[in-house]
Amino acid sequence: MEGEQQPPRISVVIPAHNEAENLQYVLPCIPSIVSEVILVDGHSTDDTSAIARQMLPTIRIVRQTGKGKGGALREGFAALLSGHSASIATTLYIRARTPVWQLIRRSSASVTRYLQERLPVG
Repeated sequence: MEGEQQPPRISVVIPAHNEAENLQYVLPCIPSIVSEVILVDGHSTDDTSAIARQMLPTIRIVRQTGKGKGGALREGFAALLSGHSASIATTLYIRARTPVWQLIRRSSASVTRYLQERLPVG
């Protein structure tokens, strides 16, 4: 319909280097509100990209050209499709006290609340 506002797109950018074994803890937990998932593969020598595509066929894989996590995030955000109102960056640190999937859920919940408060109803 003309004049009807489309819901904002939400993206998740995941910088990854040799994270094939850890993707199982992250990718299945990405909530359905997320429109796009971009994995920036930082010169992995394992099957990170193949496993990611197997687990989440809609994932966009970006091959990192630079170095470091900051470079990976820059490249991931540069690859976002247009029309985004919110993006979430996460890393695959499994030694952290809070599991990554909980961080994604918390971030997504915060973004969801933010969008619900600001989007017109009806």
